[in-house]
Amino acid sequence: MTTRMRRAVLAPPLALVATSCVAEPGMPAPTLPEGAHEPEYATASLPARDDVLRRWQLSTPDPWAPFAKYTLMTALDETVRIAEVPQVSSLPEVTAAAAAGGSVGRAGVARDAMWVVDMRGAASVAFGVALASTADLPLSLVPTFNNWPGNEEVVPAEETLAALCAMAPRHRDLHGDPRPVFLLDAWRLAYRDASPPDEALDNRYMLAPSDLPDADTLRTHGITTVVYVIERRAEVAAEDDDLNAAFAAYAHAGIRIVFADIDELARLAAGPAGTWPPFVEAHSVSVVPRVTVVGDVEFYGRAHGGFGGHGALPWYAGRGGGAGRGGNAFLGHGGFGGHGGFGGHVGGHVGGGHGGHGGGG
Repeated sequence: MTTRMRRAVLAPPLALVATSCVAEPGMPAPTLPEGAHEPEYATASLPARDDVLRRWQLSTPDPWAPFAKYTLMTALDETVRIAEVPQVSSLPEVTAAAAAGGSVGRAGVARDAMWVVDMRGAASVAFGVALASTADLPLSLVPTFNNWPGNEEVVPAEETLAALCAMAPRHRDLHGDPRPVFLLDAWRLAYRDASPPDEALDNRYMLAPSDLPDADTLRTHGITTVVYVIERRAEVAAEDDDLNAAFAAYAHAGIRIVFADIDELARLAAGPAGTWPPFVEAHSVSVVPRVTVVGDVEFYGRAHGGFGGHGALPWYAGRGGGAGRGGNAFLGHGGFGGHGGFGGHVGGHVGGGHGGHGGGG
């Protein structure tokens, strides 16, 4: 018998407009863009958990391995099973991201750059896999998907998980210090001004500054530029709220922040060689600390399980970890530990599932 998860129905997303708790320069990255396509579902075989982890896990010597989060992948069963799986590879956003990543990789990846790919989760996976598969230098794909799928979920985590199952980094014999490519789900902060219904699985989460390397670490590896990849730059006035502290620290340390969308990157890759420096100059942005939802206690009060649940505080207050919730029909687990909070690991097996992880270290 096959199963399929359901999405929670919330009010229209308010993340596309600036709110009173977000100061200039304006709206953060859109978490639920208008016109986002819904995937078709089809019966398919889901691989075993260990097989997917083996494909994605960075080796111990890799300098970026400590930043990788495999929480979402551990939601898979121990053995292969049949389920109704979203066919994310055919989504226009995903195919466009894969094409852009492949074009950039073939054209030549900048050796002084760290990539932070912040799109729909499946699109971020597709971009990163295509980039790493075609680049002429070693890249480390760093997943940051720190939530869990389930029925009536707020964030469509099953789409990102399907992409992680269907796509995998190609391990190529490239030697040298790898450049990191952080893969983010832009829907992690969805409906930031809304309170999910009681029946919804609030599987939203944030990234804390400790989830990204600090400026000194980047400079040690010769990285002086951070490329922030988004779907449509015209709609984004600032990095998403949970990235502001890390990006502002980079900028303060003299590391350049570049905003680029996949269309711009595809055009760059199609152009003549040697156009990367002017592209960086034209797409660099100034990032300074700003007021965000990360510090808004009321924001956490609207959460049911994400961000640490009711009564949670911002990551810098040292609180973290939400309560466990019930079953996951799509993946066949009985339940899972809390997740989405800040302050570390929230572990344990709850109802037959696996413990989640906190958003912060």
